[in-house]
Amino acid sequence: MRKISLVLIICLIFMSFGNNISADEIFYTDTLRVGLSYGSSAQSTAWFYSDAPIDIIDAAYSSYIMTIPAKTKFSINAVQGMLTSDYFAPTTSPLRLESTELMQFNNSEYRGSFEVSCDTDKVTVINIVNTEEYLASVLGCEMSVSWPMEALKAQAVCARNFAIKNLGKHSSYGFDICTTQDCQVYRGTSSEGTKTIKAVQETAGVLVTYKGKVVPLFYFSCDGGYTENSENVWVSAEGYLRGKKDIYEKEEYATYYNWSVTYTKGEIENILNTRRMGVGELLDIRIDEMSENNGVIKLTFVGTEGEKTVTKTSTRTVLSLKSQAYTIEKHASEATVETQLETVTYHVLTAEGVKQVTNPAYALTGTGLEAIPYETVEVERPAQGYASYTFNGHGWGHLVGMSQWGAYSMAVEGYTYKDILSFYFTDIEIKENSFVVPEVGGEDVLYPEEETVLPDETTEEIEDDTIYDDTQWSDTGL
Repeated sequence: MRKISLVLIICLIFMSFGNNISADEIFYTDTLRVGLSYGSSAQSTAWFYSDAPIDIIDAAYSSYIMTIPAKTKFSINAVQGMLTSDYFAPTTSPLRLESTELMQFNNSEYRGSFEVSCDTDKVTVINIVNTEEYLASVLGCEMSVSWPMEALKAQAVCARNFAIKNLGKHSSYGFDICTTQDCQVYRGTSSEGTKTIKAVQETAGVLVTYKGKVVPLFYFSCDGGYTENSENVWVSAEGYLRGKKDIYEKEEYATYYNWSVTYTKGEIENILNTRRMGVGELLDIRIDEMSENNGVIKLTFVGTEGEKTVTKTSTRTVLSLKSQAYTIEKHASEATVETQLETVTYHVLTAEGVKQVTNPAYALTGTGLEAIPYETVEVERPAQGYASYTFNGHGWGHLVGMSQWGAYSMAVEGYTYKDILSFYFTDIEIKENSFVVPEVGGEDVLYPEEETVLPDETTEEIEDDTIYDDTQWSDTGL
């Protein structure tokens, strides 16, 4: 386990949580490792720059290699499992890049330092950043920097709790969390703002607990009137993630408070086939189960080759809908009208005797062999299934936890960030100055915090023991 570094927090406040918090469950750290480039999305070349000199350090041995001059844009390349550059000898060791000024990676500016390694022919880049500085950037991505301060502060606490409980989520790649909605959106200094920095500072040391334990706080764009129980979206029923009627979120503010989308029968068939859920010709879509909060829990596609059923969050994602809260309006198909020749039957004398022939081309008459004229007729064939389906829904996102537009509405009405959190999360405790320091082989120890002035921007984090197969949602990010 890591121990907290006393860089920003001088001392920590002693608290009693009622329940002992195992060192295996949570810990708080003042820095975290954020994956900027890794896996299949990584490139063979990474570019770096700073207005100040950049020190190159062998991260495996903590040994100095060289210094790149200030204002020099340079590349580090992955070639056959080695890191190469015009400035230093090829190496298989990971490198750490440090500077007294902000550094750029691929033209985007970040705080902290970089760790660079390679996997055969791809460069992996990790940003080692102070947790509060990380949060100031996340806040500008997940919520508009122009929003009311109390909404931003509620979002800051949510982002802090979520980061803390998901630390190490991407440990297989050598870092804690990524920069996408799989974790939380992070874009370095470009998404920071005066208000996001202030919101993080003014909530420094604030964590939310449920039954004495720090829990991940989930959030989404808007709910359209109701939030949802966690077990109706994911797997487990969490006591602090209870769905409820949202009496604060306002339709005049919220994007996609109400929404509607129409798919043709063919479009849905193509989607199902792409997802390997084909049912042949689509005949119907059936909602089999709804939650008490108006969310679809069970959805069945009926076709000529059988049925396919999806549940919970898949009732939204299977058709890329805005949320699980919807009804279906079905539009009947028109009967197919086809043109064909009229049917006429003749008895014709052949070499084998008299035979019945339908629509012969010629017939032997008393005046000789004559062509038979026919007229075309229209035949109506009944249609199968429905021509299209309109999904009329409410809200945008997984609907579990805090509505960002609801937080906006509450802040406009004068509620505090604590009011916002207490409404959207059930039976929680909001702990100020509550940092947990785990000790290896012992119980967590909580220390009192002295009065101290935090410098501009900071950040924090923890690990996750609960896995959810969904992402954070926001339509207000940059």
